[in-house]
Order: sequence, then C-alpha cells, then structure tokens
Amino acid sequence: MLRSEVPGLTPDRHRDLADAITALAISPRHSVCVEAPAVLDEPPELRRADGESVFTEHAAGRYTSQAVLDAEQRALVTAFACDERLLLAGIGPAGSGKTTTMRAWAWVLRQHGRRFVPLATSAAAADVLGRELTVQADNLHKFLHEWTAGKSAGRLRAAGRVPADVRMFALRPGDVVLVDEAGMAGTLLLDQLVQVAASRGAAVRLLGDDGQLPAVESGGALRLVAAQPGTPQLTMLQPVPRPRRSHRHAPPARRGRHRRRLV
Repeated sequence: MLRSEVPGLTPDRHRDLADAITALAISPRHSVCVEAPAVLDEPPELRRADGESVFTEHAAGRYTSQAVLDAEQRALVTAFACDERLLLAGIGPAGSGKTTTMRAWAWVLRQHGRRFVPLATSAAAADVLGRELTVQADNLHKFLHEWTAGKSAGRLRAAGRVPADVRMFALRPGDVVLVDEAGMAGTLLLDQLVQVAASRGAAVRLLGDDGQLPAVESGGALRLVAAQPGTPQLTMLQPVPRPRRSHRHAPPARRGRHRRRLV
C-alpha cells in the first residue's frame, strides 16, 4: 500500500515507514499480543539466522483487540446468565479468562437481584475461588452434606429458617450454583447437586476444562455436559505480555494455544 500511496520513496525510507506503521498498529494502544510464551529454548542448530526457532511460523505474530476480548467474555456471561437450561457448562483451560468472566457474571446476577453459590471440589480450592470472586465460597462435599445429612437438612429442603453458618447453602428459585473446576467433581456428586437445585427452582453452572484429568471418583460428567449444543467455550489462551523483538522482523507465532476465542 505504501508503494501506491506514497510513491517515490527510497528503499530505506520505505522500510522505515513500514516499520513505524507496523509498530503503531501492534502497540498496546491498539492491539493485544496473544502469543503463547516460549516453554523451551531451542539449541542454535534449531534456530534461523535471525535467532528465530525453526518450529515457529515466520512473520505470523498474533494480535487481537480489547474490544474482541470483551465481546468474547460478554458471550460467555450472556450464556450463563440468560440460558434457561437447568445445567450448563462453560469450558476453558487455565488462563483463558474464566475467573474474569465469572466476576462479570456475578455482577450481572447481582444487578438482577439473583444470588449465586460458588462451590469448589476441595476446601483449599474453595478458599482460592472465594478470594478470586470476593465472595464466600465452600466445598461441594460440604454443600451436599448439609442438604442430606446435616443438622439443618430438613429445613434446607423445606425452605425453612436455618442457622447463620448454613445460610449460604440455602437455595430459592432463581439462585444459581456455580461449581468451579467441575471436571474434578464426581459424576454422582454433580447429579446429586442438580437434583437439589431442581427441587428448589435453582440452576447449576459448571466451569472447568474438559481436557483435564477426570476426578478420582467416577468422572466424565463435565465432558458429557460440554458436548451438548450451545456450550460456551474459551478455547485459547492470552499469555502474560513479554518483551518484544525488533519489529523489523515480525514476532513469531509460538506453538500451542494463542488466544482465547469463543466457539
């Protein structure tokens, strides 16, 4: 385009102007780098003359925009908040933006006067989840114990008044139960949770990566739910930014997942 729009440039001037335009286009002001970080350093024998790995595609750096990333998060939030199904899963590997999306989803629920109950598959994971979402979270096993064998189980099932320490486990119509890292939850536990939610007019949302190792218990439920039509998926990662090379040589595309995309 420069040759036709700005004719008469010397080769050096043409190169400098092309570099300046490229640098502006891929700068943080306009673009977000979505290259995956290099995991291994190849030996010199596996590098090109400019130092680039032979396993990368030359001049194929990947970028997106904040507007695109925001739109993808909105799609997952919309699916979780508006889908009328009793059970829905959101799929994405670690680093794909699931936690950020869940914060936005929690905000949407609060604006509509709806309550959500965040659960994890262990006490340690529940502590992390609660801190990430800035809400109280608990263990899936504890939740089901309170509903089946706890001292207030009968009151929970009858929608009666319960002690303060059990109040977060109470469900009412319109509430949503979120299970984080649901691939680590046993199939029978998830089935029991869905039955509890259905009995109180609540919904269940599963969040996790169906590519992870399944639960020690009988697992596979997340993969089954993820295979249903309309399941939102964040399929690619947005890595932590790292120093760029000179833009005289376009940055290479690394192997593996590069950017998050909703499909």
